[in-house]
Amino acid sequence: MNVKCFLTCFVILLLFTPSIAQKLKEKQVPVLISKTFKDTYPKAKNPEWKLEKDGSFEVEFKNEEEELTVVYNPEGVFLFMEKEVDADKIDPAIREYILSVYKNCKIKEYSILTFPDGTENYEIEIIFNKKEIDLIFDDTHRLIKEKTED
Repeated sequence: MNVKCFLTCFVILLLFTPSIAQKLKEKQVPVLISKTFKDTYPKAKNPEWKLEKDGSFEVEFKNEEEELTVVYNPEGVFLFMEKEVDADKIDPAIREYILSVYKNCKIKEYSILTFPDGTENYEIEIIFNKKEIDLIFDDTHRLIKEKTED
């Protein structure tokens, strides 16, 4: 349980900390991380690597028809995967909550965050009162983080 809590907190910090990510060429990525990525996602197309402010490595890519982002720590350990999903597939309970709290909002993006233990969080980006707001829900559909973009 502590590992799940730690990973959830880490992801929340990673997602909501102002990012000053440095784009990397694949040859700048440590061999261990690059190899782990290639072994796990052999069909990945057009990987784009970034070194995050916290030292983690993020790679965005297409894997068959899915758009994915995977994050590794500096030692090459998988931290989480983010998969973009059609906003129509948001769980009805989460959608109902959003539309009741943020009346007349526009749902911009929906992603599923998957952790090493298989648990999932749900990230929804909305436009409300001309502001961009990121919401993260845990696997019980409870809101665990809200951040307004400046």
